[in-house]
Amino acid sequence: MIRSFTVHLRRHFVAYTALFIVLGGSAVALPGRKSVDKNDLKKNVVKTKTIKNKAVTRAKLAPNAIGPGQAGGLVEGNGELITRSFTSSRVGFLPEAQVLANVPGMGQVRMIFCGNGADDQMRVQMLSAEGSQPFLAVGSVNASGLPVGAGGPPVSDVGGGFLADGGGEPYLTQVPAGDAGLGVSAKWDFQFSRGSGANAVGAHVSVSGINTDVLGPPGCSVTAQTIIQR
Repeated sequence: MIRSFTVHLRRHFVAYTALFIVLGGSAVALPGRKSVDKNDLKKNVVKTKTIKNKAVTRAKLAPNAIGPGQAGGLVEGNGELITRSFTSSRVGFLPEAQVLANVPGMGQVRMIFCGNGADDQMRVQMLSAEGSQPFLAVGSVNASGLPVGAGGPPVSDVGGGFLADGGGEPYLTQVPAGDAGLGVSAKWDFQFSRGSGANAVGAHVSVSGINTDVLGPPGCSVTAQTIIQR
């Protein structure tokens, strides 16, 4: 009996060795189908090349998993891009402010003024919502008379602070007299944020606009692009 067992073991030594390695290694069968527990895999066993393309999305990553400002940064947000455009004839203060961006729980970016006659300025306002809790709002605008470079240097308006419960601030494209012979072009930038670090939420709003007599239909044309981080 013992001799027979020894002969059997010698003949199947390789098979038994392989079975021992499989049962003692990381290739033990999982208890269920299509389920992997954290204890089923050894450390560093899953490599980049073993992950199926597009299997891991940004939504499944922690905010700081791939570096600050990439998975959950304020500017990039969750990838939701909202675009709004507005065109107005020259009327001075608009009868009704035009909402260019709406940030839930915080406020709005609105166009409130389209200049007329010799006054080609535009005014875009960031405004907190009624009843909103304080949040940080920073805005800026850079403007130039048209054609660019024909008049004086570009002008800018920068400001910010904590807004809440209906408070707001306008940003003007006023340029020196004589520099806006054909109109005014401008670029606004607004950032809203509440909280800090990985818990910060907010939005980035970029607005481009032109107020012209010659280069297109008289009046103001603006386009806003908003990226919201929820």
